[in-house]
Amino acid sequence: MKQLLLLLLLPVQLLAQKPSMLDFKSYPFPTELCSASKGAKIAWAVNEQGRRNIYVAEGPAYLPVKITDFNKDDGQEISSLSISDNGKWVVFVRGGDQCGF
Repeated sequence: MKQLLLLLLLPVQLLAQKPSMLDFKSYPFPTELCSASKGAKIAWAVNEQGRRNIYVAEGPAYLPVKITDFNKDDGQEISSLSISDNGKWVVFVRGGDQCGF
């Protein structure tokens, strides 16, 4: 009886969980992962609902720290992310021509 009830309620649960396109688009998307050649520091870019920012983390805990504060979805890409050998400097390109010319 219990299994029959679960089977009857399953379609109701599936119908109640329709994700929208906005749900998919708003998922944070990491890109541009790079690491220092000496030490345990990493950096990456994250697109959070169109707001692109840079994060760094250092081992062994690797707790993320946001080092930029771009608060608008202005369409500016972040590319060419790089971190110095010792992990002291993080450089990147924000905006620019993304067509490859």
